[in-house]
Amino acid sequence: MRTLGSWIRNGIAIEDKWNKIIETQKKVMDIWAVSHPTLRGKELILKVLVTSRSWFLVAVNGMPDHIEKEIIKIMKDFIWDGNQRGLMRLDYTAETREKGGLGMPDLKTRMKAIDIMWLKKFLDTPEKRPT
Repeated sequence: MRTLGSWIRNGIAIEDKWNKIIETQKKVMDIWAVSHPTLRGKELILKVLVTSRSWFLVAVNGMPDHIEKEIIKIMKDFIWDGNQRGLMRLDYTAETREKGGLGMPDLKTRMKAIDIMWLKKFLDTPEKRPT
């Protein structure tokens, strides 16, 4: 059953859903790559058009480790135009510009934040706790 864009049932093969999201993300990056966006442009494309497509599914179904690695790899390839080595380590690209980074989205940190927000909701007082 699909509910609010997420697939719910016992024994669901979530791989197919993630593969579809990854293909969509790749298409978006391929379309934008031909215009040779700046690093700031790539940051906006990744934040608004690429990673935003997966946050709800992450919140509801989680993300398998191999999918996380694949998404990080395609994001890295997009940032550095397919070069194997970028101008800086990938984890530094997520730092703010004030700290010398590029402001790129950090997939792992965002997923941890989503988990923490769910935990916060369930640890709230009983009358405010989701059912």
